[in-house]
Amino acid sequence: MIPEGEEAKDCRFSVALETADYFNAQTIQIDSYTPAIQYKGGRIPQAKMDRYDEVYQVIVDPGFSWGREWAALVDGVTRCNEMAKKTGLKLCLEPRDGENVSNTDAMLRLFDAIPDPNFGAVLDTGHQNAQKEILPSPLRSWDAGFSMSMCQTMIAGPMLTSR
Repeated sequence: MIPEGEEAKDCRFSVALETADYFNAQTIQIDSYTPAIQYKGGRIPQAKMDRYDEVYQVIVDPGFSWGREWAALVDGVTRCNEMAKKTGLKLCLEPRDGENVSNTDAMLRLFDAIPDPNFGAVLDTGHQNAQKEILPSPLRSWDAGFSMSMCQTMIAGPMLTSR
């Protein structure tokens, strides 16, 4: 019998945890995905996240609630974190453009909601640059960062300079 609802999500994540454990991974990464809104013309940003000149229009259902969306995200990440801890893995999330957690502020807010040292972040400087963030700012703010990816996403021009 195939589980349904939250049990099915937990079951799929359990398989991911078993796979990570098999490969002796230290961390397992999840995404925050796009909000539960509709995109005009069916153009979902995830398909072309590396094309920052793309323009998207959204339709927000009158019954949509950012509060419920955020609460569901916190609940899901909390459950995944507890499951990861039982397996001995650290859980991390990478803020990505167009997702519920798309920048440093949202990641810090999620850290506040889930104050567990087992939960951390992956900093992809390309995504942070696409969000027009001043890049040294996230580096100073993230005490819980587990991983950093320097310019995984293509951007134009230099990103960081040092004196």
